[in-house]
Amino acid sequence: TLHDMGTILTGPAEDLFRLAAELHSLPFRAGAQRVVTNITLDDRRDVERGLGDKQRFVKKRLEEDKSI
Repeated sequence: TLHDMGTILTGPAEDLFRLAAELHSLPFRAGAQRVVTNITLDDRRDVERGLGDKQRFVKKRLEEDKSI
């Protein structure tokens, strides 16, 4: 998911780390001398959640309770 401050990816951590390494190296191959890559990993294993679940919950809650 692309948003104003970055991109959100989901998948197995091993795959995401491999992809991050590949994306990080692309600017160097294009001639860049310095690259900054920021990664935030949220790995929750006690609950099965998908991308957008929290947004749907908040929107539903706002529709149910108009006083919020």
